[in-house]
Amino acid sequence: MKLNRFFTLLACVWLLLGSTGAIAQQTLQDAQKFLDIEQFKNAKKVLQNLVKTTPSAENLYHLGNYYLLVYEVDSVEEYIDTARMHFETGLGKDAKFALNKVGLGTVKMFAKQKESANSYFNDARESTKNKDVEVLYRIAQGYTMFDYNDPVAAIEVLTKAMERDKKRVDLYLMRGDAFLMQNDGSRANTDYDEAIRLAPNSAKGYIRSGKVLIRARNYNGALELYKKGIEIDPTYTPAYRELGWLYYLAGRYKEAIDAYRKYIDKSDAGLDAKYQFAAFLFLNKDFMEAIDILRELDKVMNYAPIHRLLGYSYYEIKQCDDAANQMEQFFKESNTSKVLAKDYEYLGKAYLCKPAGADTTKAIQNLSKFSQLDTTKAEKTMTDLAEMFYKQKKYAKAAEIYEGLIKMKKDVNSNAFFKLGLSYYFAKTDQSNVLADTTFSKLLQLVPSSTQANLFKARAKVRLDPTSTNLKESGAAKFVAKPYYEKYLELMDKQQDKSKSIKDLVEACWFLSNYYLNGMKDKAKAEEMWTKALTYDPTNAQVTDILNVSKSAKDANELLNIIKKQ
Repeated sequence: MKLNRFFTLLACVWLLLGSTGAIAQQTLQDAQKFLDIEQFKNAKKVLQNLVKTTPSAENLYHLGNYYLLVYEVDSVEEYIDTARMHFETGLGKDAKFALNKVGLGTVKMFAKQKESANSYFNDARESTKNKDVEVLYRIAQGYTMFDYNDPVAAIEVLTKAMERDKKRVDLYLMRGDAFLMQNDGSRANTDYDEAIRLAPNSAKGYIRSGKVLIRARNYNGALELYKKGIEIDPTYTPAYRELGWLYYLAGRYKEAIDAYRKYIDKSDAGLDAKYQFAAFLFLNKDFMEAIDILRELDKVMNYAPIHRLLGYSYYEIKQCDDAANQMEQFFKESNTSKVLAKDYEYLGKAYLCKPAGADTTKAIQNLSKFSQLDTTKAEKTMTDLAEMFYKQKKYAKAAEIYEGLIKMKKDVNSNAFFKLGLSYYFAKTDQSNVLADTTFSKLLQLVPSSTQANLFKARAKVRLDPTSTNLKESGAAKFVAKPYYEKYLELMDKQQDKSKSIKDLVEACWFLSNYYLNGMKDKAKAEEMWTKALTYDPTNAQVTDILNVSKSAKDANELLNIIKKQ
């Protein structure tokens, strides 16, 4: 009886110990599951509790590996250093537990110290006689985890692991990833297909296989695989992130946002993911929500692109002071190599629309820089800016931009010179009058038969010879506008519909009549031009009065004296 009680007690102890091991094992599995579905806070909580209650070499490795998997852009060094510390502590607990050597090798890969990493990896392989599949798997992870990687070495290690375990799904998934790093979509797909065969109820294989199709721009095929993966396992949250990216690539921003929102709601999305979500919101013109997310991110991240996207978003809702401030901060924090042509465009536009008054000098500087970097869009941007200044009657600024446009373009068309000439003409300064005259001369070289070019060339000449239009005081006039007004009338006489040019035609006739009257003392020719003016505008009282005076005067001098007395 006592013996039975002893064995019963022993059985209970065994069951208790066994169940404790099972719980610990399940807890590690739970942590891995949380990592799989990217609920990182839960994974961290489980792993930290494990290390606190049982600070074994194994638990320390998994907590260290957690920090390698989830490091953020703004805290890379801190996370990597924390991982290293856990691996070193794990080795202190059990020098024979090889995974911590793998962890330290992975840290060396992050530091781009491949030889040192290989030393740790080889040590781990030798100490396990190259037979421990988990060690081999984690070594391959170390080779593929960071931007600095070695997919060839990873494939070699994973192939070795498959010789010992042909049914472990994550070996095929990781080797497929390594092949994809080499742009070998065919072999990657073969491994992903095998993963699907081995685990048909897992979404992972379908999502990975969809990535191969995305590389081939087969978005519809990828979408079909993604939807199938989500249908099989809707709890696999990374699928929603990848689905969001797929919709983004297809230009379906609303659906990208919906998918990414599910990912963020179901996972502990990292800061990078939240930034990407804000970018999707911006692309979908949900500027206010994008701003809210970016402002929160700015509190916890030292990441220059946050200011870029804030600047873009503020500009789109016409909060131009905020837009300019954010773009200035972006330029201050960002490496020059990371600056995009569009950054200069947004900063330039922000300076223009500032409510306290446009800073046109800075606007032009930045938009000119944009035009140099992006010649495909520069012409329209600079033209729009010039036209805006022109409409605002800021002709000097408009001229400055049109000058830049002409210098920038290889083939300058007549319209560019015409707009530049008009800007100079309406600026109405001594210098701009000269520049207008010069510009219209260049325009006439391109289009000598242009009515408007001849008309404005004549007007520019009048600006330089102002007494030529004064009937009373034009003795010193040189009448340099004469050939251009004559050419204008000649060209206009060939046109049937003159209804929109009556005022301009009368202007030309009036100038020429004055030339003949005051310059040539030829009353008959002057009268001819007045008569011609009346054919264009029979109701013009001024021309009628002068013509009547002309008819009552005996000669040109008498007529001129009468006019001067009026």
